[in-house]
Amino acid sequence: MVTGVIQTNTMALLLGRFTSAATSFVIAILAARSLGEEFGTFAAIVAAGFIANTVITFGTDTLIVRATSRDPNGTGSDLAAPILALQLAASVVVSVAAGTAWFANVASVALAIQALVLLPQAVTAVSSAILRGRQQMTKLTISSAIGGIVGVVVTAVLFDGRSEVWVPVVGLGAGHVVTALLTAVQARVRFRLPASIHEIRSLATVTWAFAVMVGATTVSSQISLVVLGGFGAAGAAGFAIAMRFVEAARLLPASAYGAAFPAMADRLHLRASYLAWSKRLIYYGAVATVILIALARPLSDAVFGPIDYGPESLRILALSIVPIILRMRRSFELIADGYETRVAIASVATATFITLGALLTLSATSAADGVGEGGTAVTVIAWLHVVAIMLNVAILEGVTRRSLSSPSEIVLPADRSR
Repeated sequence: MVTGVIQTNTMALLLGRFTSAATSFVIAILAARSLGEEFGTFAAIVAAGFIANTVITFGTDTLIVRATSRDPNGTGSDLAAPILALQLAASVVVSVAAGTAWFANVASVALAIQALVLLPQAVTAVSSAILRGRQQMTKLTISSAIGGIVGVVVTAVLFDGRSEVWVPVVGLGAGHVVTALLTAVQARVRFRLPASIHEIRSLATVTWAFAVMVGATTVSSQISLVVLGGFGAAGAAGFAIAMRFVEAARLLPASAYGAAFPAMADRLHLRASYLAWSKRLIYYGAVATVILIALARPLSDAVFGPIDYGPESLRILALSIVPIILRMRRSFELIADGYETRVAIASVATATFITLGALLTLSATSAADGVGEGGTAVTVIAWLHVVAIMLNVAILEGVTRRSLSSPSEIVLPADRSR
């Protein structure tokens, strides 16, 4: 069996992510029922913020987790201090640009607020990585839960008498601020400006593969929401709702692999117990797929209300759950073995495929019947998502087979730091 520590951390991380996801889900429900078709615009703004946050964090959370797991009281915190400074500086630049665009009536107030939220998100990213590396998942869970509850309360209060896109953005932002404060205190995170340009270059050299990998993965999962919601395509709100259900379904495997990742440095993923444990996660994904397909309409209507193309999109996107779990597994395993560059290449290929596919699909359907009128664009893009993830898995499986056939090429994280 997987070790008791891994099981405990998995449950703690799962509880934290479940609480965070549940509160975000509640905010999404409030937004969908209050905004109607404008929920697609809200989803696009949040997705754009998620992509921006991923770019700003530059893939460094995985690096901090790995460094902290080796030296809980030293290396991880020392590495995190200048990284936090760089991320906050980048967040300020984006926030100022978005604020300027709002004053010039180029961007909405909701987008400007979302840009400001990048500041607490940067603090949370660094602090959470330190806590995960120290395997202090309970502290992370409590902080995330409190922040999530605050977000729900603020959103519910603001929606009383209002029905505007900026309301749920503010609610989510309030939750992020509280979570950032709590995790920063728990992690004892420090702030230090990089000592020199050489240190910045060194960080970029070490983290570029992680940055490309995480950034491309985020783009592949969020870009369709940005494109559909940004262009006001018919069915954008339904697509966003379907994505919420898929994100909820991937919560368990994401928490499990996230908790197990620090132990993969000790070759956990080569043990028979780990392989059996991973198979059970695949079975879970298959069951979740069947349930979502069978109950797509009653689930969608009961939770979010009767929004067009929600059930139709969910039936298609549910087919991506098992491939998503397989992608998580192979990605974490290859990163632990030092193959993050190859994972990054696979992620870029997937992101390019879905981005070009979404843009071409929207262009073609717009020329034919307006901006996605009839939901054609949503249906095609949903299928593109499923195909893209399957292609990503196929690439990662090929990389895994090559790495196993050439064991001398495997470089353990500990060796890479020498």
